[in-house]
Amino acid sequence: METQLEYRSFNSNKGIDELLYNVSQYKLKLVTLEEELRFCKFLIEARIFKEGVINLFETLIIFDKKIDLHMISIESLLLELNTHSNEIINKIECDNLECDLFFIKIQNQLERKSYNFIIDLESLKTQIFQYLKSTIKNV
Repeated sequence: METQLEYRSFNSNKGIDELLYNVSQYKLKLVTLEEELRFCKFLIEARIFKEGVINLFETLIIFDKKIDLHMISIESLLLELNTHSNEIINKIECDNLECDLFFIKIQNQLERKSYNFIIDLESLKTQIFQYLKSTIKNV
């Protein structure tokens, strides 16, 4: 397994457009991941599995519940990112360093939270794909 990179911020000297771009990149990634989770749920609910797989139903239920929790988290993160996007626009009115630092701090926290969530979700997807690969019927 590959070593995961830790989040690092490079936001301290970025302008409004760059900060908004970063937020939009995370939003796009989360929307894409949400669609991938919907497809995983579709596969889990399909009747495509081999007969006699030990704990198949229980394992699929666990994955289904984890997907549901991640979908809720995606919605919450998207809401936070949208709110922050709107607040960044107010950064134009900032005329002091303290105000700038406040927006950068919030940006860093949201990016770190999004980054860590995406890493966690990618790990879950890998687990689901490996399991499905071993349990889906060959046609």
